[in-house]
Amino acid sequence: MPAEIGRLTDIGLGKESTRLTAQGSADIWLQWSSASYNDEIEEVQNESAVGVINDTIDSQVAKQMNSGSLESIVGIDTIDPFLQSVLGTVSTATDSPEAGVNTDTYTVSQDNTHPTYTIFGKDGNETVAIPGALFGSFSLSASQNSYVTVSADFTANPSQDATVSPSYTSETNFISRHVTVEFANDEASLDDSGLTTVRSVDLSIEPNVEDEDALGSVEAVDRFNTQFTVSGSMELLYDGTKFRDDMLNATKQAMRLTLKNDQVTIGSSTNPEIQVDLNKVKFTSREVSREPNDIMSESVDFTAHYDLGDAKEIEVTRIYTP
Repeated sequence: MPAEIGRLTDIGLGKESTRLTAQGSADIWLQWSSASYNDEIEEVQNESAVGVINDTIDSQVAKQMNSGSLESIVGIDTIDPFLQSVLGTVSTATDSPEAGVNTDTYTVSQDNTHPTYTIFGKDGNETVAIPGALFGSFSLSASQNSYVTVSADFTANPSQDATVSPSYTSETNFISRHVTVEFANDEASLDDSGLTTVRSVDLSIEPNVEDEDALGSVEAVDRFNTQFTVSGSMELLYDGTKFRDDMLNATKQAMRLTLKNDQVTIGSSTNPEIQVDLNKVKFTSREVSREPNDIMSESVDFTAHYDLGDAKEIEVTRIYTP
C-alpha cells in the first residue's frame, strides 16, 4: 500500500448489543483530532535455568488486548458515546424543550458494567473492529479562543478484520465563546447564579477501568469500571479571595459548566447545548501567578463529591436534534 498521512484514517464508534462482541457497523464516525489504537500483548517468560547464564529460553503470549486514546472537537452528537460509556445511564425526553428537539440526561449508573463500544478503524492498510472498548480518563477542555475538546483513553480486546463504509454528517461544535461557568451554594441555586469569568477549564472523569482475565482465555472475558472520580481545574482572573477562602474553609459549592451554541437554532427557538452539573465541589489547591508584566491570574483545582442530600455527584444534559 502507498504511504499516507494520518488524517486519511476513519474512526467510528458503535455501542455493543453484547458486551465485548464486535458490532457490525458504527453508530457515528468521529471528526477526530488525535487518535491511537494498537494491539498489544502480555508475555510470560520462561526463566528456567539450563546451565547457562542466559536469562530466558522461551516466551509465550499470555494476553492479547488493544488500547489507545481518542480526541476530538466536542460535537453535539459525537459527545454521546463518550458520556454513555463513562457515566453509564442515559434517558431521553423526546420533543423537549420543544417539538423536534430532544434532551438526553446522563447520570452515573451505580454498577460496574457501563456500556462497551466497538471502535472501528480504517486506513489504507487495514480495516478493523476493536471490540469491548470501555472509556477511561475522560477529559472535557475549554480554553480561550479555541474549540472545546473531548478526549478519552480506552482499553479493549484485540482488533479483528472488518468491513465498514464510513459516513460523516455535519454537527454543531462549540468554541470558547459558547462556554460559561457558574457556582452556587447548591445545585438548585445554579439557575439563578451569576457567571464566573474563567480563562480555561478542564473537567476530568476517571472510571478506573479494570480487565477481568480468566483461565482458558487469551483475551479479557469482561471489562469493569470501578470507583468513580471527578476532578478538574480552571484558570481565572485574580480579582478576589473567594477561592482561597472556600479552599481554606472547605466550603461546598455546586458547579455548572455549560456549552451553548447561540449561533445555531434547532426547532424554532432552541440552541444546541451540553450542560454539566456537579452537585458538590470542594477546592483542593489554588495558586496565584504574579508575573511582573502580566495581569495576575489564579489556578484552582477542585474535586467533586457525591452529595448525600441530592443523591448524585454529576449530571449531564444534552439538547439536540434527533
